[in-house]
Amino acid sequence: MKSTQTPPLAAPVVERRPPHRYTLHLEFAAANAMAARELAVNLAEGLGLLRPEIETYSALLSAGERWCEPQPVFCLSAGPGGVFCADLAGHPGWHAEAGINGLRWGQDR
Repeated sequence: MKSTQTPPLAAPVVERRPPHRYTLHLEFAAANAMAARELAVNLAEGLGLLRPEIETYSALLSAGERWCEPQPVFCLSAGPGGVFCADLAGHPGWHAEAGINGLRWGQDR
């Protein structure tokens, strides 16, 4: 016996919710604020190499248990065409997009 039903022309639309966002807090010891910032940069960059889907440029650093006073690790200044500065926060001079051939723009100071 033959089926009289025609197959659908397109697959049904499945509504996808955006992924949930989460934050990881790490605690570590360092001799001073400069050493802590350097370690934070190394941890963020290392994690980015291991897991490229993680947005390491969003890294924040706070002293002790003062999570309510975080400071950015990377600059993140907005550039032309939607790019952002991947240099360290507080850097002097031009902003720089990540990568060897990344865009450079504006004078910071």
